[in-house]
Amino acid sequence: MTLWDATHLLICKIHQLKDLFRKVFDTDDPILRKQRLIYCIRYHQEIIGMANKLNELNRKVLGQMSFVAAISMGFIATQIVETFSFGAVLHLLGFFLLVLLTCLIGQEMQDETYNIQDSINESKWDDDLNLAKDLNIVLMRCQKPLYLQSSPTGIFNYQQLILVSSAKWHS
Repeated sequence: MTLWDATHLLICKIHQLKDLFRKVFDTDDPILRKQRLIYCIRYHQEIIGMANKLNELNRKVLGQMSFVAAISMGFIATQIVETFSFGAVLHLLGFFLLVLLTCLIGQEMQDETYNIQDSINESKWDDDLNLAKDLNIVLMRCQKPLYLQSSPTGIFNYQQLILVSSAKWHS
């Protein structure tokens, strides 16, 4: 399974979690509400564990990829400026597309995990104040989104895209 597929799987699970949080308080039975909330919290913890495992497995590879892509784009851009070559343009576009897609999927994962709190706020949680404490803990955890990380360069998001793509012009 590729990084793209694994991250999209996490994003699909986050969408499902958001739907589950919206439906927690759709019943009048307080015991069923509590069971649904416990299920959602466990599912959220499973998603966090999967994201951490994904980062653990891919951290070094992503760091090396961004480092090599930035250096390669710098050399290829220099070659294009000195002597134009259509092959060099294709290589530059390929490396840029690699970094773009990785940063795009990292930003999407970060945004989707941050938006879990919106689905909690959309639910009818104010009907049951006994579960409000549990929801506050989940809301606090949603303030810290999940990231797609790399070892030496940090977090893959739009900021990383700007950093890597600007490195090719400054080399």
